[in-house]
Amino acid sequence: MMKTRFYKSLQMKNILFSVGLIIALLLTSCNKEQSAAKTQQANPVAVNLFTLKKAQENQPYIMVSGTVAADNAAQISTRHMGYVKAVYAKLGEKVKKGQSLIHISNTELSAQLAQVKAKQTEARAAFLNAQKDYERYTQLFKQNSATQKELDDMQTQYSMAQARLKAAQEMQNEIESQFAYTQIKAPFTGTITSKNVQVGDLAKPG
Repeated sequence: MMKTRFYKSLQMKNILFSVGLIIALLLTSCNKEQSAAKTQQANPVAVNLFTLKKAQENQPYIMVSGTVAADNAAQISTRHMGYVKAVYAKLGEKVKKGQSLIHISNTELSAQLAQVKAKQTEARAAFLNAQKDYERYTQLFKQNSATQKELDDMQTQYSMAQARLKAAQEMQNEIESQFAYTQIKAPFTGTITSKNVQVGDLAKPG
């Protein structure tokens, strides 16, 4: 009888010890969770709050729609017709202002420039010759060795040669300025959102 009571008392002590151990573990776990929660609350995340119009009772939320638009946007095109020789920009790539995006072949411009330079050389030679004739006839006219009509003719030829030389120079400047259009560059710093050209395509103005 004494042994039975002793065993029962021992079992009760074991049960109480186990229950006490479980409670201690639970309290320890709760303390750790509270400590972790306090640690997380110690470093708040900065957020931006916006005040919205008060929702109606039968509509617990507000639905809005909008469009994302860039501050600066440009659709880049060419002013020179030619085949696309190289495309440096990629879709989604960030580019800086003045960075080359597309290179268009300038073979035709180079040929036109060579022709204009040849015409300019001829016009300069004709101008120098007409200038010498006009100066000579001016001296002859002063010496009464040339008539007024002859002097007027030399002056007319000199003026025409001068005009042809000026026209050739302006044409050369115009063609040389076209070479700048064969290199399409970024007008401002931004991101490429669409690309509708490939190497080998024929680029046309507009």
